[in-house]
Amino acid sequence: PIYIYDIWHTQAKSNPSFSFNQYKYLIWFTGDHKTSLFTRAQVESLMSFLDHGGNLFLTSQDAAEVLSGSSDPWDTLFLKNYLHTGYNGVSPQHLVAGKPGDEVGDNLWIYPASTPGANNQSSKDILAPDSFADTVAVYAGTEFSPTDSVAAIKFKGSYKLVFFGFGFEA
Repeated sequence: PIYIYDIWHTQAKSNPSFSFNQYKYLIWFTGDHKTSLFTRAQVESLMSFLDHGGNLFLTSQDAAEVLSGSSDPWDTLFLKNYLHTGYNGVSPQHLVAGKPGDEVGDNLWIYPASTPGANNQSSKDILAPDSFADTVAVYAGTEFSPTDSVAAIKFKGSYKLVFFGFGFEA
């Protein structure tokens, strides 16, 4: 099959007629460690996209941290009610281990913070999923030993979401 896609950069001048709602799937990648990731308009657009049944893959080493530390109530609403998680600190682990049997995480091993990975993941979020979200992957030690620290979650309801607490470019 052929898939038509667009690439949107937050630095680009916005088009007033642009809407995420014209898409079925959205991959949101925030890049390297940052303290400011989302504008109010972006958060509102993402919530509208999900409210309209969109499917979101969010990958960011700082999204949960930034949203949880924000004084903007929209950020808190987005984190808790749409991403279905909280923030539980920064992981020092170098590996991510997928949850056996999970449709996303099964047989998944990612090296986000060391060689052979991207080695640019300095602030990987530990996620605190709510009762509606399922764990997809956890952080693991250098001996391939999984921890209890959640690295990725998924949610399936009126929309679908997969949220990685680290940058997938790793």
